[in-house]
This record gives sequence, structure tokens and C-alpha cells, in this order.
Amino acid sequence: MIKEIINLPLRFSRFLHILKEKEYIALFHSLTIETVFLSARALELVSEFKTGKNISYIIMQKELDFSEKKSFFSLVERLIEFKMLVPLSCNEGKELNGYQKNYLRNPVINMAYLVLTDACNLRCRYCFVRQDIDTKYNFSFMSSGVVRQSLNFFAKWTSESVSKNKTVILYGGEPLLNKEAFCLAIKHMHILKKKKLLPEDLEISVITNGTLIDRNIASFMKDYNVLVGISVDGMPKVNDEYRCFPGGNGSFKKTRTGCETLKSVGVEFSLSITITPSSVKNLLKHVQWLIEKFEPKGIGLNLLMDSAERIISSSEYAEIATKEMIRCFEFLRENGIHENRMMRKIDSFVDKKIYPYDCGGCGRQVVFLPSGEVGMCQAYILSKKFFSIPDSKFSPYTNNDFIGWAKRSPLTMPQCLDCIVLGICGGGCPARADFRHGSILALDDIFCIHAKETLKWMINDLYRYESEEG
Repeated sequence: MIKEIINLPLRFSRFLHILKEKEYIALFHSLTIETVFLSARALELVSEFKTGKNISYIIMQKELDFSEKKSFFSLVERLIEFKMLVPLSCNEGKELNGYQKNYLRNPVINMAYLVLTDACNLRCRYCFVRQDIDTKYNFSFMSSGVVRQSLNFFAKWTSESVSKNKTVILYGGEPLLNKEAFCLAIKHMHILKKKKLLPEDLEISVITNGTLIDRNIASFMKDYNVLVGISVDGMPKVNDEYRCFPGGNGSFKKTRTGCETLKSVGVEFSLSITITPSSVKNLLKHVQWLIEKFEPKGIGLNLLMDSAERIISSSEYAEIATKEMIRCFEFLRENGIHENRMMRKIDSFVDKKIYPYDCGGCGRQVVFLPSGEVGMCQAYILSKKFFSIPDSKFSPYTNNDFIGWAKRSPLTMPQCLDCIVLGICGGGCPARADFRHGSILALDDIFCIHAKETLKWMINDLYRYESEEG
């Protein structure tokens, strides 16, 4: 191969990034997701390609001996294979278009959120819904008719989807404030499964604060194989500082009781942990404690969410939170406990596969409000921005808002194209970008920090692994 290209001018790909750390130097391609570690001398040699030189010229200019020449040839072959070096005339815009065609899509619906009520029995201080509620707001509860209609719509739309792993998430507010709709929804999904209108392996889950779980509802969840996510943020004092009842009393004790009730009937559950200002600097301690006391099936770590009325996250918070999330992930990995947010990027990095969307709202999910209105993101529960009333002709596959969200990806955002995390970021949260900067097409700058710190850790982790393997 080298003989064929020895006089061909080569240059760095626009998607090539150089990382210089104390322990190593690495080249990383943001679309092929390939990493190459190299010495300072090797970097000196390949840096000659910045200005579009050929291999023959570099060999003569650097006066390479036989051994250096052999190593250089091998390195160049790898860099060409990984598209880190490209011909001077290479049209990488065309290359990018190929990635966009392969990975971007029109909506492919495989997930539904049923917002059974926008009411909640807690008054969490960071809640992105509560932040926007005024004292005159009238809370609503999904009726039995809307439950059936919403699930029937989802069954119709998902039957048109080629995507696998269909999911329905029962959501709020606090969904168990509307237990009648909760039970009806689950029973109706089983009717639809018997009619072959929903797949037999449909995943049904609920996200709840756990304070309203009694033995009857726990047994019902057991009977219908409902996956349960419990929101709790740390040890009692830290949890109760942010997750409290209207009178100010903390929720931890009742959440713990709900979890014990689930255990008593054999229902496993995962924990959804929001990283608050009180827990962020000692997150690992709180995660370890929660695992010991609750014995969850899995863990989900969540960054604070802004709202249209209140910005509560910051770059400093994002940096600290991500570093703590990484520490937690290392602990969880050692103990065989799954953490979803980090694993999304790790899977992309390990499999060397583009991760075009981090948000289900970008073409994968529908959200049904208690009123029956449908949209793509639960962050707009109150404003109902991007929501509309569906009729028999409505389809998320032809709706302009759904199509627009499905096109939102780092692969299509000009401000993302030269970023090192282009291929593994997924673009973060469109709603947070909208709340912070006025458009879903803006950067989710909080998530940018998270993604970059996570990639840096993954490359460090890969270097340690390769060094140990020799």
C-alpha cells in the first residue's frame, strides 16, 4: 500500500484531534471513533502532514533510518485506515454526508411517555416542571378515555416503525397520584399485546418518587412485570434538602418505605439520582450508601435540568458533576451495576459506532399529556410547546415538529462539526438548549462539558488497559 501512495500528498482529516496528556499522546478521529497512541517522535513525523506533504518527502527531510522508516510506514498505514490521514484532495464534506445518510433518520417511534398527571405530591426544589408553575395553575389527570386513545395511537404508530425494543413509560408529575389510570394503562397494553397490536416483549416502566407505593400497587407491578425507577438523591439529609413535601418535610423515609414494599413482593427497581448542589462534591459516597441500603438493580445519574423560567445549572457544576459521575461509574463497573448515561457513550466508543442522538425526543419517542395532546418532549408539559391535538390523520412521521427534532444531531449542527466528541455526544438535551439559548438547534453547553470530560476519561481508560496488556 505504501508504494502506491508514497508520493501522494496527505493531510490531517478535519475530524482528527490530538490529545497531549502527561502519560501519553493520542490521535482521535471523531467520526471513525478510532484512537491511536504514539510517541512524541512519531507525532513530530506525522505532524508534517498538516501542510499536505507526501511520505517520500518526510522520509528524506527527517533522514529516517531503516527501523524508523519501517515504523513510520506502519503508523501511516494505520492512520490512513482510520481516516486520520486523507489525500489532499479528499472531499470530507461528501464523507460527512455519508455519515448523515447512514445515521440520521426521519422519526422511528419506539417509545411513549404517558403523563398520567402533571400534579405531584412533592415540591422538589430543582424540578423543571415545578419551576414554571404559578399559584393559579390547575393540575390535570389523564382520563380512562385518553389513556386508551393514547396507547391506541402509539400501537398504530409503532406498528409502522422498524425499530425494535418498544417501551411505554408511565410518567408525571407523580404518576401514582392517578392510580386508576396507571392500572388501566397497564391492563390496556396487555389487551393490545393479546391482539398483536403491541409486541409481546413491550417494556412497561414507571418513574415514581416511591412515596405512594403500597402493597396492592406493588403486587400489581409484580403481576404485570412493570419496571420501576425510584427517584432518590442520596442520604436522608441531602435527599430531603431538595426532595420534600409541600410543608417542607423530607421525602426520604416514605420513599424508603415504598422501596421496602416493592422488595417484599419481589419487585426489583432502579434508582434515578439527580446530582444536586449538595451531593455533587460527594456523589460517590451517596451512591455507595444508596446501593448498600436499597440494593437497586441499576442506577441512573442525572444532571440538573433547567426550565424556561429558571436556569439552575452552570459550567462549574457540569465539570464537577461529570468527574463525580466518572468516579461513580468506576465503582459501579467494579460491582457489576449498570449505569445508563455513561454506558451510552462507552458503548459508542468501544463499538466504534456513531451515537447520533442522546435524546429520545429526537425522533424516537412520543409524549402524551393528560389532555391527550401529543409532542416529543416531557420538558414542555406546562407550556405545551411542540404539542398538538392528534386526530385520526395525525402522524409523527409527517409532523413538521417531529421531523425537525429528528434532524437535530451533532452531525447536522455546524457548531459541532469540529468538536472532538462529534460522534459520541448525541447532542445532549434539545430542551435545555432551548431554555438556555432560545432554540433546540443551539448547543446544550452543559452536556458539551459532560461529553468532553467523559471522552477524555475513556481515552485515559483505554490507555491504561493497553498499557497493562502490553
